[in-house]
Amino acid sequence: MHKKTDRLILLIALSLFLLNPFLNSQSKENGAIVGQVLMPDGSALPGVAVSLSSPALIGGVQTAISDIDGKFRFIALPPGAYALEAKLEGFQVTRKEGVRLSVNMTLTVDFAMTLGTLEEKITVKGMLPMVDVKDSQTAVSNLTKEMIQNIPNSQTVANIVNLAPGVSQNAAFGGADNGIMYQVDGVDVSDPELHTAYLFIDYGVVQEVSVSGVGAPAEFDGFNGAVFNTVTKTGGNTFSGMFDSYVQAKTWNSKNSDDPSLTPPAQGYYNAHIDIGGPIIKDKLWFFAGAQYLQRQNVFSGFPETSVYDQPRLFLKFTWQPNRDNRISMFLHGDLYNGSYRGGYANVDPAATRNQRSPEFAPNISYLHIFNDKTFFEAKFAGFISYYKLIPAQGYDLPGHYDVGQDWYSVNSLTFYHAFRDRYQLNASVSHHADKFIAGSHDFKFGIDTEMNPGQTDWGYTGGKQYIDYNGEPYLMYAYEGYSTKAINLRISGYVQDNWAVSDRLTINPGIRINFYRGFLKSAGTYYHPITTGSYESVFKPDISIAPRLGITYDVFGDHTTAIKFHYGKFVDNIITTFYEAFAPCPDWTQYSWDGSEYVEDYTIKWENLYTMDENISLPYMNQITVGLEREIITDLSVAANFIYRDFRNFIDRVNLTSDFEPVTYITPDTHQPITVYSQTDPGDEKYLVTNIKQGNYGSVYSNMVPYTPSRKYQGFELVLNKRFSNKWQLMLSYNYGKTTGYYNNLEEVGGLSPYAAARYSSLFSDPNWQINVSKNSHNTLDPTHMLKIQGTVILPWDIAFSPYFSVISGDTYNTYYRVGNEINQKAKYIPAQEVGSLRFPTRVNLDLQVEKTFTIKNDMRIGVMFNVFNLFNASTITSYQNYITSDDFMATYAIVNPRSFRVGLRFYY
Repeated sequence: MHKKTDRLILLIALSLFLLNPFLNSQSKENGAIVGQVLMPDGSALPGVAVSLSSPALIGGVQTAISDIDGKFRFIALPPGAYALEAKLEGFQVTRKEGVRLSVNMTLTVDFAMTLGTLEEKITVKGMLPMVDVKDSQTAVSNLTKEMIQNIPNSQTVANIVNLAPGVSQNAAFGGADNGIMYQVDGVDVSDPELHTAYLFIDYGVVQEVSVSGVGAPAEFDGFNGAVFNTVTKTGGNTFSGMFDSYVQAKTWNSKNSDDPSLTPPAQGYYNAHIDIGGPIIKDKLWFFAGAQYLQRQNVFSGFPETSVYDQPRLFLKFTWQPNRDNRISMFLHGDLYNGSYRGGYANVDPAATRNQRSPEFAPNISYLHIFNDKTFFEAKFAGFISYYKLIPAQGYDLPGHYDVGQDWYSVNSLTFYHAFRDRYQLNASVSHHADKFIAGSHDFKFGIDTEMNPGQTDWGYTGGKQYIDYNGEPYLMYAYEGYSTKAINLRISGYVQDNWAVSDRLTINPGIRINFYRGFLKSAGTYYHPITTGSYESVFKPDISIAPRLGITYDVFGDHTTAIKFHYGKFVDNIITTFYEAFAPCPDWTQYSWDGSEYVEDYTIKWENLYTMDENISLPYMNQITVGLEREIITDLSVAANFIYRDFRNFIDRVNLTSDFEPVTYITPDTHQPITVYSQTDPGDEKYLVTNIKQGNYGSVYSNMVPYTPSRKYQGFELVLNKRFSNKWQLMLSYNYGKTTGYYNNLEEVGGLSPYAAARYSSLFSDPNWQINVSKNSHNTLDPTHMLKIQGTVILPWDIAFSPYFSVISGDTYNTYYRVGNEINQKAKYIPAQEVGSLRFPTRVNLDLQVEKTFTIKNDMRIGVMFNVFNLFNASTITSYQNYITSDDFMATYAIVNPRSFRVGLRFYY
């Protein structure tokens, strides 16, 4: 039955794609500018020639003629600064400059014409639009090139997302730390296995980034935190380029603790970037090329070698507009990521480390066809091909050793790891403006997204064995050949989004998205790559998901400076292989003990399918409600206030069907009070059902295995003040107040509050001990109650750019644990001693600073000398404790923030 359904869905999706008639004015890469031309008395003025120009606009000046209602529109515009000019016989020429357009934004620019002659020209100096009064999205952060280049940060593209309001440690607005969708030029480049950042492009090729997802239209889905879209640079009609370099020597690190165990590795960075862009044919064919070499060095205390990572990157992009109606853009990205002595530490022999080899190749091709000023078509094909290998330093055949008595790793790495990750995507959409259609005008967008993500993961013991010694003597040996999991994710999605302008002030944004997913595993056997040989079985067959959206935006004063926004939407998580990888076959695992002369077999765990997949399973999702107010105060300065509510539901997890437990009384060592824990009466006989967890029995032997339906909720308020770069300064100030609570954590495995966040199965419904002191009110680990960020740039006299980044963020939550062992006659468990997440680490206060002195050589040729300092206060804020109550070092500090470090750099612009 499922096979027939799959074929039908595939046929329907393919038919929709092929039959889609070439029928929203914006996309993930582009924006739009619309407006109205008015007479002096306020009436509409048709027939006005409105021209649009920008250094970012290939194809030259565009012209639109205002219609009978005086309205005009420019569609599919790349981000940049624009100038508009309105001309009509009998009126003065009116010009507006400095209109800053960002991706996925529609700006409204109106003209009030003045009687006069064409020889007379007026340049309007008033406020320029910053508020999108057509879109219902709130909490959208557009970080421009000026912000990215000046604000001090790690200069890793994926980490830019943490500069945005409401985002900390890659978690946004209550979402998981794998809930960010990472995009480059509007195409998903996340890891198909875990949905974490995977493609790491050159920091110097970034033009602008957009962080969105709160109130997003139907075009966006597959995330539970935010959408992080990186837009890469293009060339232009003039040649320009940059050389950018920085050095952070290994010795340029301060010390913020006298405890050697808290001293992080001394890190050194050596970076050089160069790029050039310009015209091959003016207004027709542009190019941009960038290259980077980055070397990172780590020196671990007590380890004799320096761990070195070399990261060369290349980027090449062409933008071709053969005529007014067609535009083709293509980029190629490639990089190598080679590291040595991975895993080196004070208790590791260099021979027991691993070397890393992880190249990537990413193509991206997009095509845009404009039929007229109301309709355009877009198509994209993109993805990446990569592998990630951790190779034992002494090869694959020699087993590694670990001495438990001396805590010492030697001979060779214990394990090897290979990850092959590919992503192939084809997205297509048609946008059409329908004027005076069903009570107003409409911007319709019809789209289809398809993706296929083959992946392979290999893991095992080096040499097929692993030796556990005790104070230099043989003790145990494990034999295991390892596993090779080959999987393919398939997604086909269709959506319709309407931007319905009911009146000049009121816009309604209804939309709907339909998602079809499948997960395939290859049967047992040895294969080099998951798509070359063998057959697959569809093991993950979630129901079709339907995600409705509804937004309302109201232009309060009708002058496009103030908007009230409301949005409701359902957002479905993307498919990832860890939902179903546990169903892949696995070889036997055997333990041997040393009897004084040889290793003798103790027992063997034979592989069998421990898991059953619910045939009616569906993907997790969140319901989101947002209310926002945006106001442009003065030119280039706006303020936004947003309320955000998210309800995360339908978690996928495993339920233990076959184990039984009985209550046991445990006397706590600190309070000496009795609590109830659970002893498993039949350990080793577990079978699991993978399903969407809801309160119930599921036929489990232990009748109360699922006593509640798990959930996670976020409630937050955000206030953002944004000053775009002008008059020699820029500023982004944000404050977020939020609360994230629920049974499921938003960080990888954290004790009793086992996560959905890492997309692996938790232990919550495998053993009732994990449910102790967990409730719907449990605070998640990444739950910053307060988050203040102040970042900006001011150009001081003598061309000195002063750029601070100051943040105050509440510490992560935690709780303490009891170690319960003999009382439950099984492997020791750690039981939360109080409600999970009820304690909190200290607030993190941090100040980073960049100062750049610029020297002008000639015309646009400049040299900049930079100085950076990170953690200027040299704070030693605690981020981890020993939280096991029965430990001798209970509440000892285990980790603190990195100490102050320094960096210098040199830039050459032209």
